[in-house]
Amino acid sequence: MRVPKSEAYVDRLRQQGQKHELLGYWLVWLFDAGKMDEAMAFAEWAMQCGLKLPERFQSAVPYFVASQVAAWAEGEFNGNRSVEPYFTKCALGIAEDPDCWNLPDDLTARYSRLQGLVAERGGRLEEAEAHLQRALDLGAKVKTALDRIRKKIERGDTSPEDGATGDDSPAAPSED
Repeated sequence: MRVPKSEAYVDRLRQQGQKHELLGYWLVWLFDAGKMDEAMAFAEWAMQCGLKLPERFQSAVPYFVASQVAAWAEGEFNGNRSVEPYFTKCALGIAEDPDCWNLPDDLTARYSRLQGLVAERGGRLEEAEAHLQRALDLGAKVKTALDRIRKKIERGDTSPEDGATGDDSPAAPSED
């Protein structure tokens, strides 16, 4: 996808430390365009300098970034592709500085759920169990996945999976 002609102007605003409304739109555009490298770098800068999204978005930059990365990662996971490095980088940032991100429980649970499913896919069942338990504690519907992992642990089955399993994919609703 071609970068809009406003890129040079955005770069100038950023270098001058200005907080122009265009910068918030630029961040949204980068995610919408699927330019994850650029979006993540710009998001990091935006969060460090306290940039705000345009008023019509009605969310803070950290929430917007976390929700965009979660949606992207769920799509990648469901397509049996890697969620790296963006999902892990964002999840680590959230874990290291939860006050900066200030996310609601449902979004934090979404991250924990996907971290658990990714760990399960990689055969790291104890890690998967811990993430899914945290997701459950935060209100996510992950009981089926958590029970499945606990059974695997009891059996000593730690083999990595080839893909997502049925109703426990991140985008699909799970039953309690």
